[in-house]
Amino acid sequence: MNKSIIEYETVELDDNDNGVIIIDQTRLPGKTEIIRLHTAQEIWDAIYLLKVRGAPAIGVAAAMGIYILAKEIAGQQIEKVDFDSFYEKFKAQKDYLNSARPTAVNLSWALNRMEQVCIKAYEEGKAVSEIIEILGREAREIKEEDISLFRNCRDVWLINTVPYRGKHFAAYPPKLAERCILAGCPEGGIVLDPFFGSGTTGLAAVRNGRQYIGIELNGEYCVLAGERIGGFIESRAD
Repeated sequence: MNKSIIEYETVELDDNDNGVIIIDQTRLPGKTEIIRLHTAQEIWDAIYLLKVRGAPAIGVAAAMGIYILAKEIAGQQIEKVDFDSFYEKFKAQKDYLNSARPTAVNLSWALNRMEQVCIKAYEEGKAVSEIIEILGREAREIKEEDISLFRNCRDVWLINTVPYRGKHFAAYPPKLAERCILAGCPEGGIVLDPFFGSGTTGLAAVRNGRQYIGIELNGEYCVLAGERIGGFIESRAD
């Protein structure tokens, strides 16, 4: 049964067809085109050519992509496949997908997470058939995490202001920076703020397990930011 356009999500898994369904972002807004990705080349092209766009969507597409490729590697005789042979091909496909955009943090993050799940399942004594099922659940979990995190995000965000006693005249609420960081940077990633000011972005990054690089020409603001972020790190250590 065919779906209407409004029923499609940006990235979707079709387990029965062993494919990843995406809305081709390069055709918007003039045309809405749904494409199905089945092969490693098709998934690689979609990521490289920005047919799937946005950090969370790229991560989801990669996770779903390596899952369907894992199913393909295992083949019809899945019960007879040994792990070493399976993992060698799995790793090659994972590295190939990652080469589409080596600097895309969410891409490598999602692929590495899928690989670690694969290795952990093997170490727990799981058969390849069970590992495939676990990979499928993990790919869906990655998508659900993004949905739950950004389900209520719209074009207009209502974020309360927060008093700040420092001497910076334009400090913005940490929640504003936090939402952007969580949307575009995975845990352990690096956030760049070219107008660092009092360090709100850096503070939000550290609070959420990210690293940061701040650029600020005003020396007083640099000191202010250092004290502000340093105070938080010290309080957390205590």
